[in-house]
Parts: sequence; C-alpha cells; structure tokens
Amino acid sequence: MTHINPTDWYFHGGDEHIDNYYQMICSHPVESPSLYISVTNRCNLNCEYCYDKKSQPPLQEPVDMEPALVESIFKQINKPAYVFVLGGEPFLNPTAVESILDLCPSRVNISTNGYINNKRINLLLKKFIKRKASGRTGMLQFSCDLGGVSQKRHTEKEQIENTLVHFSNICGRHMKIKYTLTNEDIPAIADIAQWYWDRNLFLQFDYADGAYGDGFSVDLSNDNMNCVYEFILESLHQFFSQWLNNPDNLQISIRAKVLVQHVFSGALEQINNQSPRLTSCNVLGHSYYVSPSGKLYPCHRFKNHRESYGNFGENVLEGIKQFHCDVTPTIREYCRNCMYRGLCGSFCSAIIYGYGHQSVIGRCKFIGALRDAVLTFLLDDKIRCHPQIDQFISIINKYSPY
Repeated sequence: MTHINPTDWYFHGGDEHIDNYYQMICSHPVESPSLYISVTNRCNLNCEYCYDKKSQPPLQEPVDMEPALVESIFKQINKPAYVFVLGGEPFLNPTAVESILDLCPSRVNISTNGYINNKRINLLLKKFIKRKASGRTGMLQFSCDLGGVSQKRHTEKEQIENTLVHFSNICGRHMKIKYTLTNEDIPAIADIAQWYWDRNLFLQFDYADGAYGDGFSVDLSNDNMNCVYEFILESLHQFFSQWLNNPDNLQISIRAKVLVQHVFSGALEQINNQSPRLTSCNVLGHSYYVSPSGKLYPCHRFKNHRESYGNFGENVLEGIKQFHCDVTPTIREYCRNCMYRGLCGSFCSAIIYGYGHQSVIGRCKFIGALRDAVLTFLLDDKIRCHPQIDQFISIINKYSPY
C-alpha cells in the first residue's frame, strides 16, 4: 500500500484549532507540571545518538543527585503530573531513584539502558511495582537497540537479552522497550519488532534525528517513510485479528497501545474534529527538567541549547513560562506550513527555536507515517464497520501499560 499524503487527513478549520490550542497553552496556569529528573550525569555507555552526551562539556565532573535535593524538589512541586527519571544512567544512583519512589505522589517512569542488574536494582524494581497498589503506577523504559541492523552503542547482546527478560518477569506490563531507529534500521523494522515480540516484550519505536539535541537534521527518505507506514498498518490489522480470536488477552491490546503510543489517541481526536493533542513533555510551559545539581530548565531538552535559568528561585517558573510564550509564534507558524502539521506534539519547541524547522523534519515524517497508518486502519470500511472495533478501541484507550 502506498503512503497517503498527511494533508488528506487534516480536519477542517485546522489553523483556527491550532491558534486556539496554543493560546490556551500559553494562558493556562501551570498547576501540575511534569518533571524530568536527571539523578546523575554519569553513564556506563557511549551511545552515538544520545543528546545528553552531546550536550555535556568535555571532562565534566560526575554529579549525583542527593536525597536532600529530591526532597526539596517535591516540597516545591508537590503534585507533578508525572515524573520521568533519567540520567545519564539512573541506576548508577539507586539512592536517588529510591528517594523519588518514596516521595513522589504521582506516576513515575524510569529510563535505563539495561546494563545495571544487581540485588539493589531488583529490590528497587519490586518497590517500583508495589507503588501501583496505592495508585502510583509507572513504567520502566529500556532504551535498547538489540535485534537491529545498525548498532549505535557497544552492546553485549546475550547479557542485555537476559536482563530484559529478567526485568520483564518482575515488571510485566509495566516495562517497555524504546528502540531508536536510524535510516539504516527502518527497512528491517518488521524483523526488529518481531525480535522483541517473540520475547513477550512491549515495543515503541522512535527516530534519531535533530530532535535528539545535536541540531543536525536527519531526513527520512520516502521509501523509509512508506516502510514505517506499511509496517504499522499491517501490525494494527494483525493485532485486531489476534484480538478477535482471543479478546481476553490483554497483552495484544497493550502491544498495540505501546507501538503507536499517543499517536492512536491523536488520530481519534483528529477523526472527531477535536483540537490536536500534544504530549506532556512538549506542551509549552508544562514540564520542567531538573539536573543532578538542581538546575531547573523549561523542558528536558532545553538544557542542550540555553542555560538561562539557575537553581530553584522565586522567578524561575515565570521566566520559563515567558520563554515558551516567546517561542509559541515560531512553533505555530511551523505547524501551519508543515505538511505533517506536528499534530502529534513530538517535536521539541526548544530545538525548533534554536536550530530551525529542518532540524526535526525527519522525526515529523516518522510520526506522520505512524499517524497516517493509524488513520488508514481506523477509516478502513472493513474496520470502521466491524461490530467489535469500538470494543477493541475502548480497550486500547482504557488499559494503559503503566
């Protein structure tokens, strides 16, 4: 099947919706921001596509976040929408991770590369899973490139595979793989996905380009864009068929949910002529990044481009909101002129502002291909008129992998 022009799907009155939505974002008070907390700048790997590595000055001193700083964060922002724990490699500072699990009242996601596996980490993960009993759910995210063509880091496949399976036995549906694709990988995307699915692991794809903070655009070829589109479309049809044969198997719907993430919800909103959805990490002014030393930034990637804000202080949040108000016209104009429209919210406002629109065009195309595959699936007459499609969609929307 040939990839469909994204503009064919764009709802009527789109510019007005975008204007109204961004106006709402800029004027709405930030009451419950998301927090991206980096508990250490140390990492045991040297991945080529890591935007954190690219932003670090040479020979920077290692910094680990202290438990007292974690306590200070939650005293000042005591009801975050959710918390994303990252590094460096966060499991190199398990004390800070444990403090976050103890003090955070909200959902906690942890991003790891899968190399740190010991008794202390096993106990942390068991505590992590127990949080759901009090309504504080979360997700363990592995940044992992096993099963692919282009190895962008030095991985020992057998060791990481064993760790993935072991952690999955502890975390179950509260664990996913985030695979960062390159142009080299995409022709083999179906084989990569099958590698993880054969091991009962939930998989989400991302695309490595300027959106990772290096400021250099990596475009997505039309052939690769079509490859992504066809793979996602075929996978959704396959998931639906499998679910029809076994509607009690929750793993099928979670596998679909993780594969397309927020794109599925965004496509439904688009069909229903609602305002575009932006993900929490990119909603202007609605998330903050905290470095291991306690510096506060407007978003988890803004630190790569400007250091305008220091430690927690009286006027920091107002300054952050002002920054996002300043960049909003740039982003709005970009959405208006880009054929992919940025409706998924996966672009980074700081990168567009600092490096220009072309720095994210490859990622826009990648997410656009996902979105169009979801729309093609949902608007297929055989799917749209199927008596059980509404139930399938409701399960995907209802059951979160968190």
